[in-house]
Amino acid sequence: MKVLLFAFDESLPRNAYAPHNHTKNAVVYTGTHDNNTARAWFEMEADEKTKKRLSHYVGKAITAENVHTELIRLAMMSVADAAILPMQDLLASVNGHA
Repeated sequence: MKVLLFAFDESLPRNAYAPHNHTKNAVVYTGTHDNNTARAWFEMEADEKTKKRLSHYVGKAITAENVHTELIRLAMMSVADAAILPMQDLLASVNGHA
């Protein structure tokens, strides 16, 4: 189980959740029912260093308006056998569970 919301901390190069460390026999999620939505995570939980690492990783500026799209893209590009995309991330929801 690889959750992208956990991937972009200071351990990014070796972080098992980072897309470059995914393995074929895995399932990748943008987030789960236990996490906030991608947008709410970005707006309320991710610190500035995490946001910069994510932007650098994808090669473009990540904002609250595009974070869900970029995390979905990363999940779909993963070598993992399956990608699970929560509906709230597909719909770019602002409100996660608080």
